Amino acid sequence: MAQATFLSPLAPACAERAGPLWAAMAMAGAPDPDTVHCDLESSGSGEGSVSGDEEAHAELANRGTASAVAALPNGEASPAVGSELGANADFNHMDGPALTCLLGPKQRQKALLQKQRQKKEEREARGHWVQRWREYTKLHPEVIGKERDEMKAVFDEMQAYEMRADALCRTPKAHFSAVMSDLRRSRAVKDRELGTWRGYEPSRPNGDGEGKGRRRPRNRQRDRGAKGQGGQEPGAAAAAEGPAPEPVPVDPKAPITGTVSIGKGLLEGLSGQAAAEFGRDLYILQTKFTISVVVDWEKSRLNLEGARDKIEGAKKELVAILRHYFPGEAFDDIATREKPMPKHWTDTITCNLTEAQKAKVLAQTQEDREKQRNAVLYWGDRWEAWVKANPDLVQSTRANMKEGFERMLAAELGNPDSPGKVHFGLVMNFLRQSGRRQIAVWKDYAPKDWNG
Repeated sequence: MAQATFLSPLAPACAERAGPLWAAMAMAGAPDPDTVHCDLESSGSGEGSVSGDEEAHAELANRGTASAVAALPNGEASPAVGSELGANADFNHMDGPALTCLLGPKQRQKALLQKQRQKKEEREARGHWVQRWREYTKLHPEVIGKERDEMKAVFDEMQAYEMRADALCRTPKAHFSAVMSDLRRSRAVKDRELGTWRGYEPSRPNGDGEGKGRRRPRNRQRDRGAKGQGGQEPGAAAAAEGPAPEPVPVDPKAPITGTVSIGKGLLEGLSGQAAAEFGRDLYILQTKFTISVVVDWEKSRLNLEGARDKIEGAKKELVAILRHYFPGEAFDDIATREKPMPKHWTDTITCNLTEAQKAKVLAQTQEDREKQRNAVLYWGDRWEAWVKANPDLVQSTRANMKEGFERMLAAELGNPDSPGKVHFGLVMNFLRQSGRRQIAVWKDYAPKDWNG
């Protein structure tokens, strides 16, 4: 059996395109990408014939690809990776790079606040429509016990009608399923009847993660022990307590404060050189973990401020540093305290107006806005006529255009049809947005988002 080597003219380009895969195949002992190996079998006549067909080439590709996958530097191949992978094998089963959040601390805190505010609004909306559904079913008891589609249609119609009728209604819509779920979780039997429909079956997790199935077998021994300790069954206690509160998500990037306390007077007793080395080690620590370390000399404490996941690792390393400088001393790791979450300014405002006063203020505000809108429309049309008579104002300096606008106001304010004064900038902004930009821009005008 002889072996010949044929150079492939396309091999360099293919190898350049393949990149890391060919390199990994070379590490695993796969054929060189610049050459193609074929076995020649000598015949009786002395002429060589190429042995191996398409199946042999496929086997070669399978062997090379499987070896490359096994030799990839990023992660080990799974047991399934091997001879079963062919030339067209995909690598979707392999672990990808870990995803990192690109938001900064302030952006993450803002997103968390927005999510909490959204949950609060949804909870208040569900409570509002639960009460309205109770009142509606008292007037229309025939709705109770209907099919789900019929009840949902009635609920949606009631919700849409009340939101159209009440112009001051600021409560957002709530989904039918969410409202019915709150009613079913209520301790009142009447509410549970209002939240169910004909043919309703409660979902019962069966251990496989499915929504419906057989009820999980009850642990009688556990129930008897709990009943002997508390005097009642755990199910009754859970029903008496009501629905469990939603767990608060722990953000590993949330800013917190950690404190490590040492013996009083130890920090002040450091010599000059030791104090300088100690300060250098603290600087390296806060640079490594991207946190802030503040030394409280009077109370012999070190305060660490930063993200939760960074503080936990930094405290362990800080204790090791302190043991180096103060051998044999005990260090108290004070419980980590979370920084108080700053409230949004809208959450700190309380309105002391009655409902009637709120309605009056809202009506007055809407009336003032309507007057301003009419004034902007009126003076926009008048400015268009004014610049036709004074074309020198078009695209002149802003000061000249504003002076001409003030002259127009002074000349026409005596007209009984004039709606009153209006700001120059409001009228120009309206004209630019309404397609009359030619008469609403001045020399060297640039919008606010102009980037040059």
